[in-house]
Amino acid sequence: MPDPTMAAPEACIVGWAHTPFGRAEAPDIETLLAQVGRAAIEDAGISPADIDAGFVGVFGEGFTNQGFPSSLILQSVPELRFKPITRYENACATGTAAIHGALDFLAAKRGRFALVLGAEKMTATPGAQVGEILLNASYRKTEQDIQGGFAGVFGRIAEAYFQRHGDQSDALAAIAAKNHKNGVDNPYAQMRKDLGFAFCRAESEKNPFVAPPLKRTDCSLVSDGAAALILTDAETAKAMQKAVRFRAAVQVNDFLPIAARDIIRFEGPQRAWQQALDQAGLSAVTDLSFVETHDCFTIAELLEYEAMGLAKEGQGARAILDGVTAADGKLPVNRSGGLKSKGHPIGATGISMHVLTAMQLTGTAGAMQLPKADIGGIFNMGGAAVANYVSILRARLRGREGFALPEPTRRSQPSQLSSRSMTCSGCSCCTQWPAPSTRCTPCILVQASSRMRRSAPGVCSTPQSLPPAMKIEGTSMVRPAKTCASASNSPVVRQRYHCSPPWKPVRPYSSA
Repeated sequence: MPDPTMAAPEACIVGWAHTPFGRAEAPDIETLLAQVGRAAIEDAGISPADIDAGFVGVFGEGFTNQGFPSSLILQSVPELRFKPITRYENACATGTAAIHGALDFLAAKRGRFALVLGAEKMTATPGAQVGEILLNASYRKTEQDIQGGFAGVFGRIAEAYFQRHGDQSDALAAIAAKNHKNGVDNPYAQMRKDLGFAFCRAESEKNPFVAPPLKRTDCSLVSDGAAALILTDAETAKAMQKAVRFRAAVQVNDFLPIAARDIIRFEGPQRAWQQALDQAGLSAVTDLSFVETHDCFTIAELLEYEAMGLAKEGQGARAILDGVTAADGKLPVNRSGGLKSKGHPIGATGISMHVLTAMQLTGTAGAMQLPKADIGGIFNMGGAAVANYVSILRARLRGREGFALPEPTRRSQPSQLSSRSMTCSGCSCCTQWPAPSTRCTPCILVQASSRMRRSAPGVCSTPQSLPPAMKIEGTSMVRPAKTCASASNSPVVRQRYHCSPPWKPVRPYSSA
């Protein structure tokens, strides 16, 4: 039997791409996949030829008549021809299932770079048919006649929870209001509108009951969209322009029939969270900076508070009503707006959650950015707590971890850049030097050649000879970058990283 606390994957996310979610003009999943495949590769600063394998997440099940989608990406990235590419499906956790396939590929040392893509085209399907298709994520033998489709399944879960622990309608409305407020800041979100608690709490013509006690504002959105990631091994990631490392990656499956378990306890998610925290060496979920969780319905997020250990059984409402999970709370949950506001194109959802977490950890989340984002948790769920995935991520290239930063007093002094270290050289590229109590964006000069042993202070010049992804300025996809020239005309690359004081010597960062 495998050890649930086995070591975390030696893998990192080094590039990503994400489409806006909603009603897309793209006619099919082929077009959606094309929008993110090459973009993610370029964002990582590599070429398509560097990709060793592809992992594609598409739920399908009636949303598309193309039931064999693994090679669709070849039409837009023909360089991937003759590479192994596999399609994954695990209900609403399809995207994270594809990520796990890539993690296993890298762990087996079958290659260095893996492309993970996920997409779904849902809005072209009539509403009644959408509900019927989503019921494929339930146990058809006993659950296919539930009124309201898959929403009806979670309506029954909410009903059972209310019977045991009292009416939690205020808590569900507060969760919906929180996620819609957060979604306003997410440029990829399908619904960027702060609906407010009062609207979410009251039944109305615009917010009717869908599957009592769940109203329309308690349900995630039917969406089109795609997302992609580039994964590599930890050693290769040392030479990449950015890297977010997996501290844990856990999958736990439970019974499919809801009648086979105490459905309002979410034991599968609870087990997955505990294993992931153990794997990451953390004592509690509050050791995380934030969480992106699977709020397919507001009752799911409520139960997930209890499963992750943020609240005791039956007391999940306290986490939301006390402000614990707000953007400025002790543990922000779904700062992206979650599935509730961002949207839920099934095959893309798990990958999207990892992209948005990586953006937080690299300080590139724009208006969504949290002031403290050091380590993030992700919970992605397939079915009603059946396929349960927890990831814990941490940025490798952040202040106290991964490279050395000098003391502020040494700003004007040149420093060495050897093949085994990377430090600020105090060049005139720096636009800000922090006070000891503030966050900063110091200039980092990264050695361009392992043969260069010393660099004098550099002078910024016009951007030139940069990889395509590094030329994308003013976006959340990559950091700004310029080419600098040192006194000896040795090319170096300037990048900005957010860091927090104090600046102490850390393990040297290999740029070889």
